[in-house]
Amino acid sequence: MAKPRFRTIALIVVGSVLGMTGIAGATNWVVNLTSGTHPAQAQSTVINPPTGGSATNPTTTSLLISWTAPSTGAPPSGYTLTRNGAAVPSGSGCYGTIGSTSCTDSGLAEKTTYTYTVSAILGSNWISSASSSFQGTTNVVPPQFVNSSTYEDPFSYNVTLNVPTGVSAGDLLIAVLYTGNPTGYPGDPTTVAMPAGWTVLSNATSPGAEPLGAILTAYHVATSSEPASYTFSSTNFNNVTAVMLAYANPDGTTPVIDQSTWNPTMTSSVLTPSTATDTLITVFGDYNGALMSVASPAVGVAFVGDNVYASTFAADQYLTSAAPVPAITPSGNSGQGASVTILLEY
Repeated sequence: MAKPRFRTIALIVVGSVLGMTGIAGATNWVVNLTSGTHPAQAQSTVINPPTGGSATNPTTTSLLISWTAPSTGAPPSGYTLTRNGAAVPSGSGCYGTIGSTSCTDSGLAEKTTYTYTVSAILGSNWISSASSSFQGTTNVVPPQFVNSSTYEDPFSYNVTLNVPTGVSAGDLLIAVLYTGNPTGYPGDPTTVAMPAGWTVLSNATSPGAEPLGAILTAYHVATSSEPASYTFSSTNFNNVTAVMLAYANPDGTTPVIDQSTWNPTMTSSVLTPSTATDTLITVFGDYNGALMSVASPAVGVAFVGDNVYASTFAADQYLTSAAPVPAITPSGNSGQGASVTILLEY
């Protein structure tokens, strides 16, 4: 009698054939069928989600997104992210499949909080469940320079500064007046009468006459009906050069004076900003009317001077760090005079 012949049939059931693409904790089943009575055997590949997600290093338009690869299961071949519940759009460094454990999400709005999740993927068919969600917030735009105006007159006791063009309600106006008079001459800033609505910034004002000229700083929040100019008058403060600077927040709110100080030298003071997006303002009054400048100011510059009598120079920059700002000494200065340092925050 002839012996029966056995045939072995190998059937591989692949997830993609069964339409199982995208199943969390996915398993590839390999099933061996024989004509005997051996049970089915399974081989599994589990894709676990990433952990430790964070959104750091904020700028006004970007966040650095980082995470940790899963420590168990199959090693992922890449990752995909969601931002606020949807796929990250094209144009961002976090768009599509990411081959490493970090990316920079760009094209964001300033002063905005975003929520992220990360999923691990393996090949083109398998994706893990999403990681725990995490958040990051972009920085604000620093107070923006609007415009400036200047004044000089070695003899008048009335300092009239025009309101800079382009000023809107809510903008912050800062006036800095420097006298080239030494002690014993009309040079006492405490005798200057403030125009209506203006306030002396005492930390950035000399307490009285100075051997190499005194400096006065005042501020005012612009209204919807600003006059063309403001006059600061005194009977004991002349030989003045002055600047008026205007700053605005992008959303129309008023910039806040974070810190301020004055220094009886031609080198600005070192201050530590409260935020990484402060705006730094430095103003210098030169006792001998020297023409001053600084290397590559980031924003605006204002200069007014009368050689021999006095000169005033202002420069500013947008900060990107909360580290202490360096001391600044303008080139061309005579070595005699005073300076003011102001930090504005959003």
